[in-house]
Amino acid sequence: MSLFTVSDWQAPSEPVVSHTSHKKKRKRTQSTSEQSEMAAKLTSVQNALERLKAGDDLQRSEKRGKQEESRGSSATAELSKPLKKTATSYGKQTTVANNDTHVQKKRRKEPIQNTGSSISTPNPAVKGLTALQSSMKSSLEGARFRHINELLYKSTSENATELVKQDPTMIEDYHAGFRRQVKSWPVNPVDQYIIELSKLPKPLVVADLGCGDAALARALVPKGVCVLSYDLKGHKSYVIEADICRHIPLPGSESSNDEEGEGAVVDVVICALSLMSTNWLGCVREAWRILRPGGRLKIAEVTNGFQAREQGMWAPPTYSQFAKTIQDTSNTHFIKFDFRKIRPAKPVNWKELSRRGEVLQPYHVPSETSTDPEPTLACCFGSSASSTRPRQSQPLHKQEMPGSVTVVSHPLVGAKLSKLRKVETSPKEFREGVHQISMVLGIEASRDLETKTFEGKSPITTFQGTEIARRIGLTPILRAGLGMTEAMLTLFPEAHVYYLGLFREKVTLQPVEYYSKLPSSPTVDLVYLLDPLVATGGTAVAAINMLVDWGLAVENIRLLSVLASQEGIDHVRAEFPTLDIYVAAIDSELTGKGYLTPGLGDAGDRLNNTFGFH
Repeated sequence: MSLFTVSDWQAPSEPVVSHTSHKKKRKRTQSTSEQSEMAAKLTSVQNALERLKAGDDLQRSEKRGKQEESRGSSATAELSKPLKKTATSYGKQTTVANNDTHVQKKRRKEPIQNTGSSISTPNPAVKGLTALQSSMKSSLEGARFRHINELLYKSTSENATELVKQDPTMIEDYHAGFRRQVKSWPVNPVDQYIIELSKLPKPLVVADLGCGDAALARALVPKGVCVLSYDLKGHKSYVIEADICRHIPLPGSESSNDEEGEGAVVDVVICALSLMSTNWLGCVREAWRILRPGGRLKIAEVTNGFQAREQGMWAPPTYSQFAKTIQDTSNTHFIKFDFRKIRPAKPVNWKELSRRGEVLQPYHVPSETSTDPEPTLACCFGSSASSTRPRQSQPLHKQEMPGSVTVVSHPLVGAKLSKLRKVETSPKEFREGVHQISMVLGIEASRDLETKTFEGKSPITTFQGTEIARRIGLTPILRAGLGMTEAMLTLFPEAHVYYLGLFREKVTLQPVEYYSKLPSSPTVDLVYLLDPLVATGGTAVAAINMLVDWGLAVENIRLLSVLASQEGIDHVRAEFPTLDIYVAAIDSELTGKGYLTPGLGDAGDRLNNTFGFH
């Protein structure tokens, strides 16, 4: 019964639909709409996936897939709007969902799809990558480089050759990765060799073993230098394919009947970061074969690529085919060696030497058996005074091995030397700098001193100690050598000091002796000759001759110098090949008056504030 009555209105005879049933009816209608919407989305997604599979570039494909999916979602979302709008404003989008073939033709004309059509391009522009994609790409390339690098280091050269033949892109990927690696270094050793070789007299024949992309040849051939480049994979313009550890297609011999081999034509062999395979000593052997008598072998290797093993580090000198003239550790990333071809004392036992190739390891793989922090190649070259000395259990007998030049590298030494070069540096600061550098040189030059033991007592208990066994002498060359004496006396307070007076005649640049008070016979076992500057080398040679005439063997003399010229070093080495030289830096040129360039002026004048340098 109704509560009130309205005219012309009657209640229906059938029951009113309940709220629940009405709700269910609306839900069924909405479900149909959602199904239609989901079907459209699924169609759009499927189309996008098909287009992704057709692309070669994963990054570009994913990007376009997201764009297509977004566009499809927008189109299907409009289906829930009134039918009139769908038919008019969004008719094209509806067509997209229902006719994919037609829309693909249309979209080729749309500007945004021009990038999508280039998905099949093999080499898309890197600038199109996001920061994350670029980072992932760089990581993958770095991993590829490290993998190839370890393969080459742990394989024989013969196996490496086969690997390259099976996968020609491997060596290209390695060279590309290596170029990226070198960009982070302060300097590329190849660039240094280009400068160095361009200054040598011509004609000059250079063999670049393991040349990579032949940067040496590309720079030097236009300058008139003959550069022969060899690597695992050849190149039609510059690179000759060869296994440099087994045979280099150049004339030369290593017959025991020949003093230094016959038929060799090469003046300089370069191995710039290329001694990689387990049989890398074969490359050294080939270098000796193709070099002229007295020819130079120049090696640059990554510093931590060497593993100074306890066994096989120091080969007998009779195995030597090269005399080391320079070892340069001034760079933090690589170490450089300069060797001169010499005649072997007897036929070389290459089978024995080949067992020592483990000294060189992949530079990114640390070795648990490494015992020394510095590298050495003494296992196959006749050298003794590298920056790393043998342990006390393996005493070094200097009289049995040729000498060497050690450039002492340290950030503090470099900073002190740079201050010495400045013209505004005061005499007091100059004396302090020479003192500090001399201290470092003295420590470095004393690494292999023999010691003897003694019994002592500490405040707690007894102990077994060591002390220097040899009698030490200091010979400063007056007057500049006085600046180094106090530092050396700090290290060796009991040392005997013998002064030698020499000056360089200003016109002829020849040394003139004016003071010597050496005893009648040597009273020391080892002498450190102190001369802050070695310019022409004449004064140092004269002083060494005076010590030799006194009765000292050259192997018992060590020359310490703050700064030297390459010409001066060569002069001293030519006169005394077995002499050990320790220097903080080497300048490449001399002025007409015999001063080093850039140099630091006249050391004696600057030490004594007599203002004679210009």
